[in-house]
Amino acid sequence: MHLMKRLALLISLTFPILIHSQDRNGTNKNEDPYSLSDHLVYGGNLGLSLGNFTNVGIAPLVGYKVTNRFIPGISASYDYVKIHYTGYPTQTSQTYGGSLWTNYFVLDNIFAHAEYEVLNGEWDPHYKPGVRYNQSSMLLGAGYRENFGGLSSYVMVLYDVTESPDSPYPIPFIIRVGFAEGL
Repeated sequence: MHLMKRLALLISLTFPILIHSQDRNGTNKNEDPYSLSDHLVYGGNLGLSLGNFTNVGIAPLVGYKVTNRFIPGISASYDYVKIHYTGYPTQTSQTYGGSLWTNYFVLDNIFAHAEYEVLNGEWDPHYKPGVRYNQSSMLLGAGYRENFGGLSSYVMVLYDVTESPDSPYPIPFIIRVGFAEGL
């Protein structure tokens, strides 16, 4: 799929939700539409794996609560990977990128998730050593959130619908766990 088709798919998924989230006067249902702090969502994911396969990752996110059910946002990501086995050369790589995402809460703690992600990395160092390129993915799935005061933890199960042989994900299912304030 081309970039424009993927963006059109993301917009087509969010536009009906935007229309549904407005009342009869066309205004948002939130109590105070001018209070930015009441509408911001921020947090992200951290990952750490040490040993022969070392992976350090960070993915901050920020979103805006259009309504209590509909939250679009952006995120960034950075991953450092080092693979070291005795008798083999050590391999390292760095991947970075960003995404546009949207959550829609179908129930109080269960939400649908759509995300268009672009990552830049050296995907196959054996095939083209030192060559970096962008790889995009369209991720769809669902998640569960648990609130602890103002802080929420969440877990999502996502599927890479692009099914590209160049996908940065070795399997099409992705599990994400993270924390967010205001979610």
